[in-house]
Amino acid sequence: MKRARVVRKELKMLYMKYWRGVRWIGLMVLAFPAYAAETVIVTATRTAEMVDETLAPVTVITRKEIEDLQASSVADVLRTVPGVILTNNGGLGQATSLFLRGTNSGHVTVLVDGVRVGSATLGTTPFELIPLAQVEKIEIVRGPRSSLYGANAIGGVIQIFTRPGAANKTMSAKSSLGTDGFRELTAGFVSNSKAGISVRFSHLGSDGFDACTGAAGGCYVDEPDRDGHEKSALAVRFDRQLSAGAELGLHFMYSNADTDYDGSFSNQTETAMRVIGGRLVLDPSTNWRSTVAVGQSLDGAEDFKDRVFSSRFQTLRNSLSWQNDVALGSTGLLTAGVDYQNDTVDSDTVFAVTSRDNTGVFIQYQKDVERYGVQWALRYDDNEQFGDYTTGSVTLGVDTGKDQRATVFYGTAFKAPTFNDLYYPSWGSPVLEPEESNTVDLGYRVLLPGGRWTVNVFQTNIDELIAYDPIAAGPANIDQAQIGGVEVGLAMSGDAWRWSSALTLLDTEQKSGANRGRELPRRPSEALSLNISRDLGRYGTGMQITFNGKTYDDLANTSLLDRYVVVDLVGHWKMTDNWWLNGKIKNVFDEDYETAAYYRQPGIGCFVSVSYKKSE
Repeated sequence: MKRARVVRKELKMLYMKYWRGVRWIGLMVLAFPAYAAETVIVTATRTAEMVDETLAPVTVITRKEIEDLQASSVADVLRTVPGVILTNNGGLGQATSLFLRGTNSGHVTVLVDGVRVGSATLGTTPFELIPLAQVEKIEIVRGPRSSLYGANAIGGVIQIFTRPGAANKTMSAKSSLGTDGFRELTAGFVSNSKAGISVRFSHLGSDGFDACTGAAGGCYVDEPDRDGHEKSALAVRFDRQLSAGAELGLHFMYSNADTDYDGSFSNQTETAMRVIGGRLVLDPSTNWRSTVAVGQSLDGAEDFKDRVFSSRFQTLRNSLSWQNDVALGSTGLLTAGVDYQNDTVDSDTVFAVTSRDNTGVFIQYQKDVERYGVQWALRYDDNEQFGDYTTGSVTLGVDTGKDQRATVFYGTAFKAPTFNDLYYPSWGSPVLEPEESNTVDLGYRVLLPGGRWTVNVFQTNIDELIAYDPIAAGPANIDQAQIGGVEVGLAMSGDAWRWSSALTLLDTEQKSGANRGRELPRRPSEALSLNISRDLGRYGTGMQITFNGKTYDDLANTSLLDRYVVVDLVGHWKMTDNWWLNGKIKNVFDEDYETAAYYRQPGIGCFVSVSYKKSE
């Protein structure tokens, strides 16, 4: 009863705090209905459902949308999503951090074909290593999902799917050139769907530019040279229907990169990401589906100073899961399973602890009855270092009219400190406590003929938030932090026009400690992404506008990052049935801006590509 009263109080405060902004946004949204896509998602509930039927705030980015953007990195694509803020240390291939709903960069669970990826030492995912040429679809679920995925999912879950087989045999290739010595070559072969084999290779490179502004901060050295980047990647995927009630999936992805940067201890790194996974899906009966999945992900880095070796870090993550989905009547679905994960550190730096296990057991129930939908989930995790943690969530959806749905969500989550947080010599703190959170979310969604828009208002409270403490010169717990916000996603299509946009309003506050009352760094209070495209038959044009408001680069709010607006233009020409010519101008107005203090972002750039695709 006490918890229920607390939740009701939080809902009321959230409504009053953000009602004015939601009312203004609602007027804007009504003028721009959005395109309703019939896309199947699996990440929000670990079960297949249509994107327009899910109760969770979900964005799905398809291969067609990736190609329309003419993006060169996963970060280029993700910045178009509501609630996503990205920072980068100087352009293509440099360290990239993602803040989902204002939470830390380590508060998002990232999966590649169902396998969890990322560094167990840093706690983050090297998005710059994920090859966009091999990506078929990206699903972004906003809000805590620890009740289904365990630790880390305080801000949400991002799942990246590699490109599968196709209905027909397909061969494709692309060659690109651009500013700052940019070059890209991709090639792929896809068998027909019966064989289910996809093989794709890509190589991307850039001479780069001098990103760091000098020794005053950031890199703490003055190295006026170009910071180049080279990345090669291979992805192989096999999907096979073994029988009417059994299917097998195997996938492999490997990416390695060589990146230069400015730094006092190292200025060049060789990094690698490897993902291996397999799944067996069985249907023992018409109402029961059982899935066994195994996976392994590797994150490795070797650092050099002027080509002389300085350090090595490698983490290996092994995982095993068993999930069962049981239909209860025509409208109910019960999901239950167990997850096991082992993280291991291999480094020339001595860590006091180099391995830990986590075992989780979860259950979920979903049901739709006439105008109402309900979903609840509960999970128990046994962490080898930090003991037992129980997380849960509940969502209620109500159809308020034709193709209109309101949702109310409450969920909890946790995150254990990383190996670096705890044990990195002369920096880590073994007394750190795990982070715990609770989130309230109010959502509204409207579907119209040719249109779709969504609004979500949320508030997340985090206890024991882990952040850098300049006094201790290392990580420390902040007793309390609070993040509130509004997200609006809207798009529309009609005739040859397509429109999509994402608006994020954030209000972050450290509720305790030396910086009480100050904002969390690198979370601008306003962010907007707008994409407009027009199809002219064999020709097409498009424009992308990205706006980020002012923010700070440090917990004490002494280092200000100014607002910026970046405009990109794209165009394409279908020369023949098999050949395309694409062009893009990035940062048309040569905006001078930073997303991380002391690190310049690229100026104006021009890019052109020729692509070939033939199906049999």
